[in-house]
Parts: sequence; C-alpha cells; structure tokens
Amino acid sequence: MLASLRTGYYLTLESAGLAAKLPFSQAALWEKKKGTALSPACREQVLDDIFSKHLLLLIPFYIFSHEKDFKVYNSNEQRLAELKAEYRNILDKLEQEGTIGAFDKRTIIELSSDVIKEIAQKYENVQKGVGDIMGGALIETEARTILNRGKAEGRNENKKETAFRMLRDGVLPIEKIAEYSGLDIAEVELLVGLQNV
Repeated sequence: MLASLRTGYYLTLESAGLAAKLPFSQAALWEKKKGTALSPACREQVLDDIFSKHLLLLIPFYIFSHEKDFKVYNSNEQRLAELKAEYRNILDKLEQEGTIGAFDKRTIIELSSDVIKEIAQKYENVQKGVGDIMGGALIETEARTILNRGKAEGRNENKKETAFRMLRDGVLPIEKIAEYSGLDIAEVELLVGLQNV
C-alpha cells in the first residue's frame, strides 16, 4: 500500500508484517490502490531505485511485489520463466555491484532465499524456481570462501591455544596433546619451540 507524504511516495511492506516505509522515486509509476499487483514497469522502476540508491538490503523483500501473482507463476511455466529470468538479472546486478563487499552480497542472497522460502510456501514451483536461483548462488561465492577460510583459521587457532595450555601444564606428552587438540605432532612440536623462546 502506498501513502502520499510531502517528500513523495512510500511503499509500506504490510504483507511482510513490517511497518517500514521505503521511499522510491517516480511515484507516478506506482499503483496507489491497495490490493493491486505492481505492473512490470513499476517493478522495473523499483529495482532501478534499489540499485541506483544503493538500497540493496531491500532486495530480499522485492519478492513481495510479485506475491499477488504467485498463483499464476505456479501454474504458468512461461510466467514462471519470466520471474526466474528477473531474479537471474537481479543476481547478476548484485554480483556487479561495487559498493558493497562479498559478505554483504552473500547476506542479501541468503536473506532473499529465506524470504522466498517463507512467503511462497504454498507455491512449490515459485519456491523451487526462484529459490533455486537465489539458493544456487550460495554454492560458492567469494564471501562464502572468505567466511569458510576464517572459520577454519579460527578453529585452528583454538586448537593451538588448547595445545599451548596443555604444554604449559607440562603433564601430557606431545603425542597426547596432538591427539586431544586435533593438531599434528609436528604442529605441537612447533608450539614447544615457541614456548621455549
């Protein structure tokens, strides 16, 4: 539903249970009547506004502009293909976006996937079609690679700290410390060398 304010038109995401009011330009393109689905031209303008104004965290909620058409998408393969193409385009634009980092892009994609799964529960084809596009983007992104590398480094650092504490106690032999900490014997021996420095 749209409400007119002095500064322009705002989209209220009532169907999402949100009270947020989101400003968009080109108010004449917006349907003002509650319950009316947005036209393709309006949707295109919304996407242009989201990207041009760097409101990228709104991408997960963009699917609400299609919610009234889910029944049609679910039963019409051509319309579903158009929706999927639109989301491939969104994904491509997001990947080209230079104003945010890889982790933020990944977060937007994950949120989009989660929102789609939640609001399209009754529409298996929509959920699978669009959800697979957004979920498939999560397979291996730069952000995921960075995140996984960071997690692995953190686990390894934790193992070293554990082994180092055991070495300071001086009770266990190197082999047992390696076994209990999950480190190789060679890594524990390096820690012994660091401890003696």
